[in-house]
Amino acid sequence: MFAPPCLAVRRSTIIARCAVVSAFIRVIGGSAAGRDPRSRLCGRMLRIGVALARTVAGFYGTDHMHEGSPHFRVTVLGSGTSAGVPMIGCHCAVCGSDDRHDKRTRPSIVVETGGRTILVDTTPELRLQAVANKIDRVDAVVFTHAHADHIFGLDDVRRYNSLLQAPLPVYGSPETLAALERIFPYAFISKSEPGIFRPELAPQPITGPFTLAGAVWQPIAFPHGRGTVLGFRIGAFAYCTDCSSVPAAARAALQNLDVLIIDALRPRPHPTHLSFGQALDVIAELKPKRAFFTHLSHDVSHEEAQAALPPHVRVCYDGLKIDVAIDGLTA
Repeated sequence: MFAPPCLAVRRSTIIARCAVVSAFIRVIGGSAAGRDPRSRLCGRMLRIGVALARTVAGFYGTDHMHEGSPHFRVTVLGSGTSAGVPMIGCHCAVCGSDDRHDKRTRPSIVVETGGRTILVDTTPELRLQAVANKIDRVDAVVFTHAHADHIFGLDDVRRYNSLLQAPLPVYGSPETLAALERIFPYAFISKSEPGIFRPELAPQPITGPFTLAGAVWQPIAFPHGRGTVLGFRIGAFAYCTDCSSVPAAARAALQNLDVLIIDALRPRPHPTHLSFGQALDVIAELKPKRAFFTHLSHDVSHEEAQAALPPHVRVCYDGLKIDVAIDGLTA
């Protein structure tokens, strides 16, 4: 997932340097025309060097080169509502859209920091999300709540058990962990039988702030209709999905953010999710530098929503990568 420290620079920097070298080589090549074979050989060797540098730049692109920089990375695996988009049996303009940004799996993110990858929620499309985004390692799973669209891909984490050769820590409120153990009892057996391919999970109850991969995660409670979900603040970043309101205690915990990802189901009101207007009111009060809407329904056209929103508020899409300032990340 990460580039070696000696290559921990951005792809754009490498490409820019290659362009300068290429221009220099063109000058050398022109002046070397008609000269002795050693000059022409030197030019060819320099061209090979540039080709290799460009290959390195392509492999260690911006998706890989954030270790060693003053940022950590958040990848949006899924940005859709519980029914997904397109929705079964619907042929509306958004469900029939050719825009890839309108194809939304159920909501989930990964946070990469400290050389570790933390998964937030296990959606029904987890395998597809992980393959599409090359999530080859997961070191822990954090759950917001136990609704079906956030947990029903849990069985797929068994692959990460195999890759890590270790139990996988799973964090959630005591109520969420109890629901997971009731629905997936086989995943919480202390030791799997030989030859049986199933998850092996180590439950970690969330009762307050906790540390993962050197980063402090602050849980924040939100109403979700008549239920409660957890959002999380990690340094200058916060992820707040599935909330129907943002109470005063949550607003106090969400000050001075670089990036806020917040639930905004659709423009019209909904009893268990924030609408666009409600989410914009929260953003106007909290004043994060950047904000992103998630848990989007088929009422939302990506292109139309982007055009209508303020410049610092964007719409999530599956595969979106966000670099967040690392200030205040660690304990």
